[in-house]
Amino acid sequence: MTKTQLYLKSFYLMFSLCAGAFFLLSSLILFIVSDARSNPAWPVFSLVVGLALIYSFYRTLRNSKKKTENIINSYICNNFTPSNGYEIKILDIGKYVGVDVKNGTILLLSTTDSVFKGVRVADLVGYECRGSTLTFKFNDVYFPYFKINVGSESKCMEFGNKLDVLLSSSYRPESESGNSFGEFVRNKSLAY
Repeated sequence: MTKTQLYLKSFYLMFSLCAGAFFLLSSLILFIVSDARSNPAWPVFSLVVGLALIYSFYRTLRNSKKKTENIINSYICNNFTPSNGYEIKILDIGKYVGVDVKNGTILLLSTTDSVFKGVRVADLVGYECRGSTLTFKFNDVYFPYFKINVGSESKCMEFGNKLDVLLSSSYRPESESGNSFGEFVRNKSLAY
């Protein structure tokens, strides 16, 4: 999904939610003030249009989240199974960060920016929390950082504390995947 598609989807979601609420409210008002002997079709029509727009909003949002979830699940393999508490998912805009502590791998996805990257924890050189934005910093000239909005500053700091453990000299993954996970993600990302 490109940024233009994301903006169009966001516009459509806002429009369908607002228009749906307007039509539902107007149908309620029409039911209250209209006489049953006059024209009862307008309140019913307004109700049906409002419900259709709200349902369209729900389906669009659900399908977007489901598509991103399917993309994330396609990257789960022997070298990557995200550890509990080491995931950041923002499914509606297609961003994801997952860390496999056992294998020492990190999966970074952004469908809007077309970023599909698998890296080793050893390549992570630091992080930065600014408000609710968490920036991962890597020892890679071509991929120096990855930003993701976590939702709040407290969640950002909480995830940062977990990253501190991974950045410590005492952390060693149980099995080292080498560059095979990065190659797997690179090959898999050609399909998206």
